[in-house]
Amino acid sequence: RTLWDIISSCGLTLFACTWTAIHLDIPREGEGLVFLPTFRRLCLMVLASFAPELVTAWAAWQLFSACQATKAFNDAFGAQHA
Repeated sequence: RTLWDIISSCGLTLFACTWTAIHLDIPREGEGLVFLPTFRRLCLMVLASFAPELVTAWAAWQLFSACQATKAFNDAFGAQHA
């Protein structure tokens, strides 16, 4: 195996892993269906490749925001915990 074979197989593996691990939100109205969401996903893939701790922090922030939104919804509508 050559150096190029090793680098390309590692790069393709990294691409495949980050492509399947990144799950974006549903695109906003007017963002289009293909170009902008794909561009955003590619940017996040590059970020995940070079700074995975930032992606982890972003996921933790989303979890915290979702918990706050759930609590606000339950308080507003009197929902009971199961």
